[in-house]
Amino acid sequence: MLSKRPYYKTACFFIFLLSFIFFSFGSAYSESLWAETDDGRKIHIFFVRAEGGEKRNFPVILCHGLGTQGKYWYFEEKINWARKFAEEGFNVYVPDLRGVGKSKGSFDFGFEDYLYDVSAIIKKVKTLEGSEKVHWIGHSMGGMVIYLAVSRKPEISQSLASFTAISSPYTIWTPFEIFKLTRKNFDELSYLLKKVDRVHFSFFSSLISFFLPVFDFSRLFLPFADLEYLVWNIDNVSRDYRKSAMKATADVSTRVLEKFLKVGIGYEDFGFNLDAFDVPSLFVVGVKDYLATPPAVKLAFLKSGSKNKSFVLAGVGEGFRADYGHVDITASDFAVEEIFPVVLNHIEKWDGSGGKSRVYYKPSRENDEDKRAENLYEDNAFSRVIRTTQNLKAQTPQSNQNYAPELSAKIFRKSKISFLLVQDLGFPGDVWKSFSQKFDSKELSYVFPKTLSSVLSIHKIIERFCNSFTSDLNVGVFHGFSGTAFFSSERKCFDAVFLIAVPFSEISSFYSFYLRDRGNISSEMKEKVLGIKETDYFEFDFSEIYYSFDVSNLKRIFYVISTGDRAVWWWNVRDFLNIVGDLGLDYHYIILSRANFSDELSHTELIYGKKAEKYVIPYIIRQIESLKK
Repeated sequence: MLSKRPYYKTACFFIFLLSFIFFSFGSAYSESLWAETDDGRKIHIFFVRAEGGEKRNFPVILCHGLGTQGKYWYFEEKINWARKFAEEGFNVYVPDLRGVGKSKGSFDFGFEDYLYDVSAIIKKVKTLEGSEKVHWIGHSMGGMVIYLAVSRKPEISQSLASFTAISSPYTIWTPFEIFKLTRKNFDELSYLLKKVDRVHFSFFSSLISFFLPVFDFSRLFLPFADLEYLVWNIDNVSRDYRKSAMKATADVSTRVLEKFLKVGIGYEDFGFNLDAFDVPSLFVVGVKDYLATPPAVKLAFLKSGSKNKSFVLAGVGEGFRADYGHVDITASDFAVEEIFPVVLNHIEKWDGSGGKSRVYYKPSRENDEDKRAENLYEDNAFSRVIRTTQNLKAQTPQSNQNYAPELSAKIFRKSKISFLLVQDLGFPGDVWKSFSQKFDSKELSYVFPKTLSSVLSIHKIIERFCNSFTSDLNVGVFHGFSGTAFFSSERKCFDAVFLIAVPFSEISSFYSFYLRDRGNISSEMKEKVLGIKETDYFEFDFSEIYYSFDVSNLKRIFYVISTGDRAVWWWNVRDFLNIVGDLGLDYHYIILSRANFSDELSHTELIYGKKAEKYVIPYIIRQIESLKK
């Protein structure tokens, strides 16, 4: 009988040899480093060496956000940002901020304490590299810690060759419908947070990771759907990636979390000051980011004192292949194809090494640097249209003033409620079919235009309606840009107005772009953004608008928007609230999202089809009933 012992020794030898080779090559590729902070913490830094070719001038620091660790940047090899920058000739440093990853320790720290981490990390990297500057790329809080650092120690700016903030807000702003947080329930939550030092987010994530191969929680249970859709647009991320990403999560200090929540509900602010932050900066945010919302990131862009800065809104309506959320803007295949090259091009420009990256990407529609917008709150598409057209009425030819579009109507002499339905410019009148079917009652009269091509025609419709209807309730329902025309109309007789997907915000770049280009929209773009193939979109002249803000008859004004609308994004709610607040109007708004309705509606679906019948029309009917009472 032959002995099996020699085979056993041979197998052990090969295992040892393979392990030696793996770890030898691994150490050449990466290693662990440590930086010590002024308050005595040891911060772990994962180092990835530049691969081949000529090394770039300055190293790259990739900083993770709240609830994650450094592994966030390399949890999956296909979307390994650390390796990808190394392939482009950069030495890469990926820190674990205090308390997470290998930078373990107590969680008795607040947001301000991250200042120590930033200082220690930059100092350590500069010493190792022998360089004067570094490129800092931060995701979410990983960018906010730079806002904090340069606000408290402005000299840190001198160590930055460039700065990239991906989904890094200047403040926290998310409507209650999505965030589900009010001051009342915050006080209850705050009491509980004071009982513990951390939220065990990593343990919770591990449970989800364990069950993800069996259950798709985002589709099965609404509470998990809330969490997942807040964190990322799961349409961009496979279940395998989502499972792997759970391994990159980390516990969260309750003191840090409490600070974020207080800012979110308006109790405090972060106290950032970026006026003197003159570092070449790139600000990137996804259109479906519900945590670092586009207005909050845009505000950081506007507050920055940099003479060389740019803002990128990443979504289909802006020329990208996907609508990006908070995490998938870096942790998805689309992000590697689109977002990584945008960031790479930015830091390469300011590295001074003169090399060209192997991967270059430019969205199909190039974003402006938004030189016109100096203040996010004062200069938006709505105010600009109103401001530049105050004296138009006298200039408009009499022939144009007499024009009025053809109307469709169902009128009952004794109706108690009369509706004026006005679709977005360029849309056909048959989009109101769902409404007209539901409004088939002798208590209701309604009228809508068959076609619309100008703001002036909307003014004429409003004037005819107000001259003809004196019901118990006169109700206006305005879709898209017709809502702006309502505000600019001279005659108003409405007891209630519903604004459906009306653009108020400058950041609605789809509207801004096509207003400027007078409606040059491809059929493909129309279908993607508007949810309808054929329209005569924006074939009109804005010089027809004139100014008037008489809304004294209004009992209440309503705003309806959906996270699925690519023409008018849901964050227009913020600008709507500013306007109605200035006018002193009673208001109510609703955001139709997957998180609170398990569904999303396109620009057209908000007024046409089964989804309008299921969500929007019942909402209008409920609100009308409340007004009648």
